[in-house]
Order: sequence, then structure tokens, then C-alpha cells
Amino acid sequence: MAFYDYSCRECDFVFEIRHGINEKPNIVCPRCGSSKTFKIVSSIGIIVRSNRAKSFVMDEVKRETDKREELRGMGIENVVPMAGVTLDQVYGEIKRQGSAVKEKMQAGREENENKRIKRSREWRKKALRITTERAKIRQEKQAQEDYIKRSIRL
Repeated sequence: MAFYDYSCRECDFVFEIRHGINEKPNIVCPRCGSSKTFKIVSSIGIIVRSNRAKSFVMDEVKRETDKREELRGMGIENVVPMAGVTLDQVYGEIKRQGSAVKEKMQAGREENENKRIKRSREWRKKALRITTERAKIRQEKQAQEDYIKRSIRL
């Protein structure tokens, strides 16, 4: 038997019910009595009670952290394995391919930096063109105002 979180569609009340995993209970809101409820997807907690199991889990976490640190040292920043692939497999593949992966990532970084610089230059050109156009418009308006002032004095 496990605890499941439910929410009422009528009064937005969140409550907890205990039932079997294969059970399909008819859940009724304890606050308003409505049967319009739905199950909320929630996280689970895992308790490891064995010292041997704890040390195994902690060692695995430490190994994974060490591998990520080593990859960062090689210049590979963010490693996110795809579905069905473990970090060990990714790490082994990177180690086998060696510098090819590092060079590919460096080339990607350089390409992104070049794109950023190009966008920045285009933006500056556009901004400069807009400011020169605005300056011309401002000068024309000022010339018209000056003309009007002079014509009133005459």
C-alpha cells in the first residue's frame, strides 16, 4: 500500500489517500464531498537502511562526480546522457575518442562565438543607421522650426 496525492477540481483541496498500486478507487474530496478528483504526480522518497547499500550508493555518486570533473578538465562542460545511455558509456566513449571530442566541442564554441560577434556587429550597424536617420529627422525638424520662427519675426 502506498500513499497517493489527489486534488479536487471543485475546491482545489489537495489530500493524501493510501491504496494499492493496482486499485482504482473512487476518490471523494474530504472537504467538499465532490468526486471530481485527480491524481497528482509527485516525487517519491527512497530510504536506504543498509550501511552496505548506503556506501554503494555514495561510492556511485562519487564516481560519477569524479568522471564529470575529469570531463570538465578536458574542456567538456555539460554532459547529459541521452535516454538509454549511462554516464559510464558516455565517459568511456569520450576517453576512447580522446581529443576528437574536445576539438569538436571547441569548434562548436568558436562557431557560436563567431555567430554572436556577427549578430553584435549587425545590431551595431542597424543601431547606427537608425541613429543617423533619427539625427537627420531631428535636424530637418529643427530647420523647419527655425524657418517658422524667422518667418514670424518678419
